[in-house]
Amino acid sequence: MKSFHTEAFLFVFSEKQPRSPSSCHIIAILVLVRNAALIFLFACLGLQNAWSQSGFHFVENRGQWPEHVRYQVTAQNMRIFLESEGLRYHAYDLTGMSSVHAGESLAEGIKMKGHVYDVQFAGCNERSSFIPSGIFASRFNYYLGNNPDNWASSCRSYQSVTYQELYDDIDLHFYQGESFLKYDFIVKPGGNPELIQCRYDHVNNISVEHGKLVIKHSVGEVWEQRPFAYQVIDGTKVPVKCQYLLSDKTVSFEVGQYDERYALYIDPELIFSTYSGSYSDNFGYTATYDSEGYLYSGSSAFGNEYPVTPGAYQTSWAGGDGQGSLPGIDMAITKYDVSGTDLIYSTYLGGSHDELPHSLICDENNTLYVYGTTSSPDFPVTNGAFDNTWNGGSIFAPSGVGADYVNGSDIVVAHFSADGSDLLASTFLGGSGNDGVNTASTLKFNYADEFRGEIDIDPAGNVIIATSTYSSDFPMTGALQPTAQGGQEACLIKLTASLDDIIWSTYVGGALDDSGNSVAFDSQNNIYFCGGTKSTDFPVGTGGIQTTHAGGITDGWVLLIAADGSEIMHGTYYGSNQYDQIYFVETDDDDMVHVYGQTMADDDFFVLNAGYSDPNSGMLVSKFDPALENTIWSTVFGTGEGEPNLSPTAFLVDVCGKIYMSGWGGSTNTNSNPNTDNLIGMEATPGAYQTSTNGSDFYFLVLEADASELVYASFF
Repeated sequence: MKSFHTEAFLFVFSEKQPRSPSSCHIIAILVLVRNAALIFLFACLGLQNAWSQSGFHFVENRGQWPEHVRYQVTAQNMRIFLESEGLRYHAYDLTGMSSVHAGESLAEGIKMKGHVYDVQFAGCNERSSFIPSGIFASRFNYYLGNNPDNWASSCRSYQSVTYQELYDDIDLHFYQGESFLKYDFIVKPGGNPELIQCRYDHVNNISVEHGKLVIKHSVGEVWEQRPFAYQVIDGTKVPVKCQYLLSDKTVSFEVGQYDERYALYIDPELIFSTYSGSYSDNFGYTATYDSEGYLYSGSSAFGNEYPVTPGAYQTSWAGGDGQGSLPGIDMAITKYDVSGTDLIYSTYLGGSHDELPHSLICDENNTLYVYGTTSSPDFPVTNGAFDNTWNGGSIFAPSGVGADYVNGSDIVVAHFSADGSDLLASTFLGGSGNDGVNTASTLKFNYADEFRGEIDIDPAGNVIIATSTYSSDFPMTGALQPTAQGGQEACLIKLTASLDDIIWSTYVGGALDDSGNSVAFDSQNNIYFCGGTKSTDFPVGTGGIQTTHAGGITDGWVLLIAADGSEIMHGTYYGSNQYDQIYFVETDDDDMVHVYGQTMADDDFFVLNAGYSDPNSGMLVSKFDPALENTIWSTVFGTGEGEPNLSPTAFLVDVCGKIYMSGWGGSTNTNSNPNTDNLIGMEATPGAYQTSTNGSDFYFLVLEADASELVYASFF
């Protein structure tokens, strides 16, 4: 492998919010590839603390409000009035309402607190035109008090409202984003962005912190995200430098050089985009988030120049073997703040040989668990952990990632404190063969597929590991399949939160090679487990969607395993007479099962009950019933050239059922596997962050819950 300097790269779309039962949003999408650790984190809203309910309705004023109010939009704890020359915000503290819903009485003194503040568009054109669009079928009626002059009925509502010519050649567009409220300033050719002046009145404090605008009031605070400015030139979104300027309590925008022949959009959507800052080569593998919106990346660090923080657990690079001219590898684990401008902590994790992180997850206490593999007998493990002893394996050097596992591989699981200063627990897992790596020739389909597998935490706080192993003596406890059947086996392990014991573990496989890739939980804590297999005797049982191997190179599979590990409750193959593999599984609130993977099946083989599809494409997504007996819908997407375009990297189903997928493709993957294709010809939706590609890019898409349409798709 040629040595060259690279950095991990991290970016986030809009601010993450804690999960809310009434919100329909993505929490995090993780995109992980060679040379880059990349997080897609999509918004709940453009204005923090203003939550979507069933959609934002801009309701017209037909006399129910004062004359200068033109429209009003309501979120969970915020009402925003669009007035002739400004905005009025009514913010509410919902803790009182929560107490009422919890059974307390208003008679006991509970009051709803609120705060009103204004944004005045200083110097704007008086009486600018208001243009609504996207009318809703619903109507609103207002009977306020006993004065009929304050009553209004059949008030229309809209999806968006534009202040047209708010300033000369400048519009302000408010609209419903993907489950969040958004606005754009649109500076048309000839317009001057310096005219935009937003004066905040009746706020406790206003400041610019790490590039974002923070407005504090008596019942909370609102964040106006770091402004992202761009132009669309020849179909490509071209970024323009932009930042807030704050003078007293008036906010304006400082905009860099741009082409005045094209419209300029000032859109506070992109929170941050940053490199890791490593002067040593640094390849990204995994990322996650916690309940407070902090972001974590796991990568490989080839040397002692990865940025670590004082007081972190391991501030020195421990060395390794590496391939060719590359030095050895340690894991690099970094926690970023929500704005991407600070490192909360950053640490190495490793021994004197090579190791790589595969998957990260945070628990309810916002402490981080790391699942990976190591070739270091002196990898840092803790007293009292399940296994303090290196178990061995056979030498292997995966192509292209720079690692050389000269001692073979063991699985490692590590648990960090919230501040990254302490390794709370760390253990080896494995037998005498190679563990934790997917090196079976037909199942290692994409570049870096060796390092699949997933760590998750069940609702009881136990640690679940989905992985693969070549060890016939892997530690089995309470196993439903205690004996390896041959070749590479899928393996599922449930550990205590303290990593001091295996609750149960089991092989899952047949006589040929099998891979274990991902897990998800149903409402009873049972575990869905998925992967790929060459085995015609894989234990899928009877009654599933597909009870026999379809005869291709490999098939995908999904099993439902009881929470106590005692039985396979349901199972199915999922494949064609070509190559197929399932990389991710997720469940929704109704225990419906969703999978994301790859296929080389012809034409519309996997297209069923789906309004959106690209037949003869290689990216597969399907929805099953909880018993894996029926396919609710299934579709494929891509360029229609009969090959996968993406290496799948992340998958999520939100609380409204929308499907989020990401991946990467292009020359790196094509060079590794000629049965993959580049991204040229994949669809990007109008208004996407980046609508064109050179063929080697990241890709993110959102499908409607019933696969009826493509909601959003973008290159990056």
